Amino acid sequence: MTSFSVILWRVAGTLNRIDAVRVESERCHKEAVKQRRAAGVMAESEPGKGSIFSTRFLVTKNIGDHR
Repeated sequence: MTSFSVILWRVAGTLNRIDAVRVESERCHKEAVKQRRAAGVMAESEPGKGSIFSTRFLVTKNIGDHR
């Protein structure tokens, strides 16, 4: 029973870390979209008009800048 508890504890910790990374990634993505809209690259009234690839590049670039 003890080893099962340890496994559950580790899985829970891993899931918490994954969730934290997901939240940070979403925050960076929203910030990149906001920057692109401010620069006039994406029109806020046209949500499907921007390139997701270029937005993802900005997110990756911004994350890399903080390391």
